Amino acid sequence: MQKSLLERLNSILWWLLLVTLPITSFPPILRVFGGNSVAPLSLIPLVILAFSSILPTILKTKRIPVEVSPLALFFVIGTISTAVGYFRDIPSFRETAIFRNALEGFLTLFTGVAFFLAPIYLIKSERDLRKTIHFIYLAFGVILLFCLLQAITWLIKDFEYPLHVFQSLLSSSGKIFIRRVYGLAFEPSWLAHQLNILFIPLFLAASHHGFSHVKIRLFRRFSLEVILLITSVLLLFLSFSRIGWISGLLLLAVMLFRLGNRVIDRTNKPGVTHPWWRRLLIWFGLFVLLTVLAIGLGFILTKIDPRNAKLFDIERFKNFGFLGWASQLGIAERVVFWMAAYQVYLLHPLLGVG
Repeated sequence: MQKSLLERLNSILWWLLLVTLPITSFPPILRVFGGNSVAPLSLIPLVILAFSSILPTILKTKRIPVEVSPLALFFVIGTISTAVGYFRDIPSFRETAIFRNALEGFLTLFTGVAFFLAPIYLIKSERDLRKTIHFIYLAFGVILLFCLLQAITWLIKDFEYPLHVFQSLLSSSGKIFIRRVYGLAFEPSWLAHQLNILFIPLFLAASHHGFSHVKIRLFRRFSLEVILLITSVLLLFLSFSRIGWISGLLLLAVMLFRLGNRVIDRTNKPGVTHPWWRRLLIWFGLFVLLTVLAIGLGFILTKIDPRNAKLFDIERFKNFGFLGWASQLGIAERVVFWMAAYQVYLLHPLLGVG
């Protein structure tokens, strides 16, 4: 069945959204809406799609997918919490009005909901799904290209200036991060989150199931998805994002424990189950493996990243405590924020403070 003109335009906008995902802080959008960091270029096609496809479909069918129910519940609770916040004595942060904070929160939430709904309403067939994956691959190709250019600056210092000029056109940070790759994201940790949330899981799932969009294989063995998986993990490593590495380890832990359970269940014979201690032993082995891997990554960081040179400084920890140790690594500020947020949660566990 041939698509209408509106459906074809929506498809083009969807593909543009996917290709522009790597650009997380587009300067012209920031100049319009204010702020200094969060302004994805993909927001432009997303807003158009929200009014040309998503909202009309919801109004026509008068229902939302069941997958959105937890998100809708979160939205309701967030709305109530924000409304209650106006009746509490909340000090302003950096002289920003509470209303503006609330408005930014709602806009962020609406954007997240729209991103969540877009593939549900725009991917209507296997052909649409394949096209979507193609353009996600293309977006990763854009990230890979810029990461390679950034890696070149490690070897050719004179290349930094032209790259900085081009980077300033596409990212509000406009910074050259020394000996770290960051693609077109605002900073290396944002690139790491992109890899952990979208690209690595997609490439991993395709590789695990032996699925590939192309028949050509490297050395007649490695599919495109396997190569992309290895490349994405390498980029995660080269971002030298500590929070990105930790997130990647947590994703790896979830995958290994799920695979371990699946292997145990698959080897069970009908009417016979493995003793509980065998499952516990496998879990313990995986925990030891992940611990060793985490320590190994930490050791590598101490050698190649000056910020983490004293990661294993036990004496500092003994003499100045956890925060003193964290300040040496440049993460004390974040830890203080986390501690303060936890104290807020203890005081207001149901609705927070708005």
